[in-house]
Amino acid sequence: MRAVRRAAWIALVLVVVACGDGDDPVVGVDQIPPLESFDPAELADISTIGAQEGLTLEESVARYGWRDDFAMAVQLIRETHPGSVADAAIEDGASAWVRFAAAPPAGSRALIDDALAGFPYVVVTIESDLGVSSEQANDILVAAYRAVFERADVDDAVGAFDVGTRTVTITVASPPPGRAQASLEELEAAALEGIRRDLGDDAVELMAVEVVRSPLTSLSEDD
Repeated sequence: MRAVRRAAWIALVLVVVACGDGDDPVVGVDQIPPLESFDPAELADISTIGAQEGLTLEESVARYGWRDDFAMAVQLIRETHPGSVADAAIEDGASAWVRFAAAPPAGSRALIDDALAGFPYVVVTIESDLGVSSEQANDILVAAYRAVFERADVDDAVGAFDVGTRTVTITVASPPPGRAQASLEELEAAALEGIRRDLGDDAVELMAVEVVRSPLTSLSEDD
């Protein structure tokens, strides 16, 4: 996948979750592909990010140069086998993982290995049988969130899902002083009913739903 193209690797979070590298030592510097095999614009992006951490160009490539290829491999698996990927993450400068809802689709390991052939030091762990895909989890989140947020006694709410724990969490804002508020149990029941209404009974069994209350009266980032 070392094609000549401008990498959108800065937007990797759209495909995989990138965990922090922190102060981890850079590995694989002596095993990176030739620098001339990178598109100049991609190399400039990698260099800029690495420079912020005090890395040389070679160290930057060792830590970040493979991430676009990994992300594209995961995205290709998602597109070729919809509903197969549960989650994926880049853990550090030399490791990542992909979790599948069931068994990995045929050829998934070979596709990832081929994508990272130029970075032999990178270790990708594959896990299977998580029981739910990221697409399913997102649909469940949307249904649960809508059911809670549309209630007259909820002014603001945000939601997230964790495929690893198979949990959807909806955070609701506290009501203004003096106004009655629904119990968390009532809101959780509403969320489950929303999932059942929009997606069917089977969807209720795929993810646990948790509703928590924030002490804030608004959860908007602009407030």
